[in-house]
Amino acid sequence: YVCEANNRIWGCNFSRVDGELVNEIRSCALGDFRNWYLFEGTSMDSYVVSVGSDGVFTGAFSLKGNPLFFKENVMHRISGTQPSNFALNSTQCRGVQDGCWRSLTQVNETLYYKARTDVMAYDGSLPVSVSENLGDERYYEASAGAVRDKYYISMRDADQNWNLFVFDTRKGLWHREDSSHIQHFATVHGDMYMVQPGQPAALMSVNGTEGTPEEDFEWSVTFGVYGYESEMQKYLSRFNIRAFLEAKAFMKMEIMYDSDGIWVDEGTVRCPARRTFMIPVIPRRCDHCQVRLSGKGEAKIYSYARVLEIGGDG
Repeated sequence: YVCEANNRIWGCNFSRVDGELVNEIRSCALGDFRNWYLFEGTSMDSYVVSVGSDGVFTGAFSLKGNPLFFKENVMHRISGTQPSNFALNSTQCRGVQDGCWRSLTQVNETLYYKARTDVMAYDGSLPVSVSENLGDERYYEASAGAVRDKYYISMRDADQNWNLFVFDTRKGLWHREDSSHIQHFATVHGDMYMVQPGQPAALMSVNGTEGTPEEDFEWSVTFGVYGYESEMQKYLSRFNIRAFLEAKAFMKMEIMYDSDGIWVDEGTVRCPARRTFMIPVIPRRCDHCQVRLSGKGEAKIYSYARVLEIGGDG
């Protein structure tokens, strides 16, 4: 794995050469990517340092001018401006998962990557997990890209199913986009391009600046469990949903009562023309419930309110 930092190409190597274990990080001469063995005692020299961590390297990235080299359980950071003051700093942490080097992506001033159990964020201090909301599912072979404030990551789960997730770094929200297997990402002129492997491969743009717009896509959102913390016999009288639907789009509302595993269809709204409307939904009495909205076509949910009333003790 290689990266560029301060007019030098940096690389790493973990292998056996002539029977000897090589476990090192090195850089080329200043401004000369073809020369890795210039050692004349000047600021132009190449640089090499051995590391003591075990295991293969799993990725490399340059963040804020500092080369970073990862293994699954360690991060090596090079600081300094020339060979005479280059320094190696090693941190035991959740590093890049093997096979997920393409997940290393910078969003604004923060680096994001896929570790063995989490998606991590690193701003120069210590990496922290940002993927608690994805649950306990394990993912592999991640690749990622970024556009504006969003981090896109395509990963394979243990059942060989692909998932494209989007993390809104400003709002802290995760969304599952679809089941796309994206192998490569590239951001150009404010839009992000994605390559989907296949015969033939597909090239897509996230913001739709090029290509044919996606139409009639399916979507859904599942809210958390609503419970009633009051002892004053509160009950849910209705939901009020204000939404906008494109022409010929539709939206369906389902409710699961008391965690019984059954999604009850509470109605579908179909829109023959572009319009915004309020949808009142009256649920049945329950201790707690969960709501799922789904549909097809472009939709915007402007507000989602639940109205509680207090019943009697009898």
